[in-house]
Amino acid sequence: MKIVLVRHGETTANVERLFCGHTDVKLTEKGIEQAKKAADKLAPYSFTKIISSDLSRAYDTASIINQHHHLPIEQTKTLREFNFGAWEGYTYDQILALKPKSFEENGIGRWAFTFPEGENLELLTNRVMKQIKYIRSEMHKEDIVLIVTHSGVIRSVLTMEISNNKEAYWRYDIDNCGIVELNYFDNFCVLSKLNA
Repeated sequence: MKIVLVRHGETTANVERLFCGHTDVKLTEKGIEQAKKAADKLAPYSFTKIISSDLSRAYDTASIINQHHHLPIEQTKTLREFNFGAWEGYTYDQILALKPKSFEENGIGRWAFTFPEGENLELLTNRVMKQIKYIRSEMHKEDIVLIVTHSGVIRSVLTMEISNNKEAYWRYDIDNCGIVELNYFDNFCVLSKLNA
């Protein structure tokens, strides 16, 4: 069993360094080109299923990759990016300037830190891993599943499947259209590609 995870291509929010989780933003021209390059790299794969976050940046990336495979693309909200809640659309510096009490007391990035009206890392990871476990339960030994999603989702998967340590979440840097490949041998997971 193999799961290949791909982060979506570059978006305007990436360029402007905005917190952008559940907000739906489009790919830039560079993002489209990144998706085309990822599509060429993934053309030799015999995917049995393609799953995408329902946000357009992920779905559009999946559609470009799918030009080589011609499979139905399953969309799911469960594989959406981290929900930054009321801080969606702001930069880190803008949020820092506001000096919100929750920021000062807990520090962004900690496991239990909850974005106002949004999620924390634990909620994100639980949501994502529930979906990954379901996907794996449906897979057969020779299946190769492509998941096109977001950096936070991919970090969550690597945190639990590879590191098995919640403190590892921020140690993974996932490029736009970075390809991550996980091979499963029974319940043992091997990371064979990272940002390929």
